Amino acid sequence: MSPVKKLYKDCMVLAKCFGRRQGNEAELMGQVRQQFKANKHEQDIGKIREQTEAALSALRTAAWDFGKQGSSLPIFPVPHQRGMRDSSAMPK
Repeated sequence: MSPVKKLYKDCMVLAKCFGRRQGNEAELMGQVRQQFKANKHEQDIGKIREQTEAALSALRTAAWDFGKQGSSLPIFPVPHQRGMRDSSAMPK
């Protein structure tokens, strides 16, 4: 799969996830679709690279913010909940 297609798929997954939480799933997915369609005929490699890097940066930021809110999704675990154990069950 090309990097751009993978980016599109990742953006759609996150838009669906965020949209379900916020109640505007169709709107967010439509915005992602519209942005990719608007740039689908771009031929300039530099501009494509720049747009891809901007989208990846936005995805990272959105995923990080989403994870800090206490997501129950395994792909966005809350940092302080990862690997937590009951202290009484730990060997001494």
